[in-house]
Amino acid sequence: EQAAGYRIYRSNDGGNIFTLVNADALIIERFYIDTLATNATQFQYYITAVDADNNESENSDTVSVTPLVTLAGPTEIAGGLIDTNTVWLKSRSPYNISANIKVKKDIELLLLAGTEVAFANANVGITLAGSMLALGQENMTVKISAFGADDTNSNNYSNAIIYEQGNNTPSVFNHTEFNYIKAYYDYEN
Repeated sequence: EQAAGYRIYRSNDGGNIFTLVNADALIIERFYIDTLATNATQFQYYITAVDADNNESENSDTVSVTPLVTLAGPTEIAGGLIDTNTVWLKSRSPYNISANIKVKKDIELLLLAGTEVAFANANVGITLAGSMLALGQENMTVKISAFGADDTNSNNYSNAIIYEQGNNTPSVFNHTEFNYIKAYYDYEN
């Protein structure tokens, strides 16, 4: 049976006592932002799936995470190939892209709510052979911004999201703010 949503449990005492994080409602998104997590504190989490009849699955494996202030943005992206499924986070924002990047076929670039992406130069773009999923929320959008709104010295693909020829993989842009960003389907390559 398909899950109606998920429950997330958190511990900050080494995994001895877990507390339900989302007691108000099931999580239905592909992500959860723990706004109560603090830097330099180790947390343990596990999730359970809940079906339409409120039956709860067994616990997932427990994972440990430690938020660190040294992992905070900005994050400099000097171009290259994204060849593994990748998640960009609000806490690492802005992602400043200074050279062309490409998302490889069958690979997903996931931008979580609150993530900010900024092209740091003209004539720079993101080519998608795979997919890009921007999962902004009504109260926490994803922002993708061009280098210069009136840059007349740039090429057509400057500050653009370019779908590679033959790429029929859907991308999703929920609650995403595009600031002078272009989108193209590349018929030439």
